[in-house]
Amino acid sequence: ATAEASNGRFPMPTVLLSAFRAGRQRARAVLVIGAIYFAAFLLVSLLIQVEAVPATGDTPAQVRAGPGLLVAAVLQLPMVIIFALAPALVHWHEVGATKSLFFSAVAFWRNLGACIVFMLGWFFVVLVAMLGMGLILAVFGVNPDVRTVSPLLLLVATMISCSLYFMFRDLFRADDDASIPPPDAAEGGGETP
Repeated sequence: ATAEASNGRFPMPTVLLSAFRAGRQRARAVLVIGAIYFAAFLLVSLLIQVEAVPATGDTPAQVRAGPGLLVAAVLQLPMVIIFALAPALVHWHEVGATKSLFFSAVAFWRNLGACIVFMLGWFFVVLVAMLGMGLILAVFGVNPDVRTVSPLLLLVATMISCSLYFMFRDLFRADDDASIPPPDAAEGGGETP
């Protein structure tokens, strides 16, 4: 969808199915990556110890994280590094599932400084967004909970996902955007970067 938008076309919802329309081999590789990610995420999630605090009077039920949260957060970073660019490698370069995971990790390692700046930038955006949301909720006297914070987190997660396209393009394709056709000048697209 980000590639479509950067090429001057409006991304339609059907773009979400493009990985499955690209052929049986690519669809299977994307599903394998998804299954591996799900298993890794489930394993990391099991490390998080969550303590539920029941609702009392005017205080809604709360969830507190146990000591496993720090361990889980540290384990999430390698998952992000390994899985971030793998689906794009499968889709645009027809790389197999395991090779795409390997190449994604190698690309992060070879461009470690730029990737650290990228991650720190997004960490700062998330921090500012959460502090801003907390300030707004405090002004209106609302206690932050999952219902009030989730929409903001989903918005920021979507922004981060969209920015991964540009990282992928710079790490793997440089100036060669041949696999994504440029917008037609007659449609008012203009030149591609």
